[in-house]
Amino acid sequence: MRTTATGGTKMIYNGEVDTVENSDGDLVPTNTCTATGTDTQITYNGENIFEFNNEKTSPADVGYMYGDRLEYKTIHADSTVYTFANDVLHTTDGTYILDTSAGQSISGTWADQRENVAVRYHYFCTDGAASCDNAKIGYIYYADTADIYYLNIGGYDDIEAAKTAMYTNTNDSNAKSVIEAWFEAENLDGHIANTYNYEDDLDDAIFCNDRSLSLGGLRSKDSNANSWYNRHGAYNRNTIAVNNNYHPSLDCANKNDAFTKDDTANGNGKLAHKVGLITADELTMAGIGWDYTNTASYLYTGENSWSISPSDFGGNAHMLYWYSYI
Repeated sequence: MRTTATGGTKMIYNGEVDTVENSDGDLVPTNTCTATGTDTQITYNGENIFEFNNEKTSPADVGYMYGDRLEYKTIHADSTVYTFANDVLHTTDGTYILDTSAGQSISGTWADQRENVAVRYHYFCTDGAASCDNAKIGYIYYADTADIYYLNIGGYDDIEAAKTAMYTNTNDSNAKSVIEAWFEAENLDGHIANTYNYEDDLDDAIFCNDRSLSLGGLRSKDSNANSWYNRHGAYNRNTIAVNNNYHPSLDCANKNDAFTKDDTANGNGKLAHKVGLITADELTMAGIGWDYTNTASYLYTGENSWSISPSDFGGNAHMLYWYSYI
């Protein structure tokens, strides 16, 4: 399948090659693959079902790789008066000072100010003060009617620094670990002496884990936090409900999200092998969509398709971009 922005190609795994019994009673390959259903899935250590990541309570958990895990926290709305600000200063002694200059902050209870806070005043101190330490500085990513959903960004200068730390490619996801372990177990890298290295024949294509944000309070300090879902870019491009149309893309805008093995000019060079997951955009182009499926598509297997593309972070769980089948 032609999928990459540079005109490169990827191959889709479709199960084991079919075999027939020869005249000696031995099973020999037919050099064809007609697998359907679960037979099309990678099986490692006898399993073909595993969670993308073990945890789902941090924005970091949508990553094919991830860094620091800032887990969401909640405060139930009460009569406490808070100062909510559009910006914060992190001083050298570790203190966070809210920007209370004209037009940059509002004060009041959550019940009175929630709708105003949601628009652009996302920084606050959990004790209601205008300055606080690492343990008490919060960033609101969702303004619920009854609860404040926030991330404690103590130790980071602001939400952008915290996002960078969460999206740093330090730890492998379960998906990456299992797929690369399967690749090695099948000896596709030719690590066994006197065997062929099939990896040399593969394009060092980009597997795009697009963690850009298109909706929600995590998008930026000036974005509206009224939406429970902090949507990622692939959702915006590949669900007809957003713009009444699909507009998938083969580009990977952020090099940090462009997973490659050796190519550090176009990607991040973080893959152990030239293997990964298909993107939501590539599935859309092949006729496998969020709310539709073309059963004549060459990617149709009769099973649900999971991609490397994040859908959203809503607080208590993340959802990898999921396509239902007919």
